[in-house]
Amino acid sequence: MPAKQARSRKTRDALIAAGWKLLARRPWDNVTINDIVKTAGVSVGSFYTRFADKDAYFETLASEWVVRRGAQRIANLQHVGKGEDYLAQAILDTYRTTLANHHFWRAALVRGAAHPAFWKPFRELGLRVMARVLELRETELGRSLSEEETRHIRFAFQMANGLINNSIVNRPGPILPGSPEFEIELVRGLKAVAGVA
Repeated sequence: MPAKQARSRKTRDALIAAGWKLLARRPWDNVTINDIVKTAGVSVGSFYTRFADKDAYFETLASEWVVRRGAQRIANLQHVGKGEDYLAQAILDTYRTTLANHHFWRAALVRGAAHPAFWKPFRELGLRVMARVLELRETELGRSLSEEETRHIRFAFQMANGLINNSIVNRPGPILPGSPEFEIELVRGLKAVAGVA
């Protein structure tokens, strides 16, 4: 039994790894179940033993993303040294990871718009990150934040995340994602709206 369970886990892991490999190269709409099983080196039957369909498979990818990213995000903000630019660190971490995984992220945004419950874990992760950023700001100032200060910081991140999503999905310009200019202006805009010098 343990050997069978180990083989089953190995097959599942191969299928998940195949999805990430394919999403690194092409949009989700251009990925088929046949592509997934071929990349994983398993049978179509092995796929359907583990996933009801392509949507269920994508939801598994998304769940694993949230768990992995959640651990990374909190770890990245856990040990911020005195004088470190945690605001820039937080938004650039979001931006760079989203840009590096833009095919996945675009598919997640589309699915979240059609199925709001799908987006709930992503929203909860964002709220955890925001709580940590607010905590860091209070530590930096040596006092509690006012409601207005909190609202400004929250809105600044809402605005910056919206800009990231729109820029990666639609690429409207004038400054395109992937350029050093985009990072500079993203951080500048975030801080200006947050009211943080």
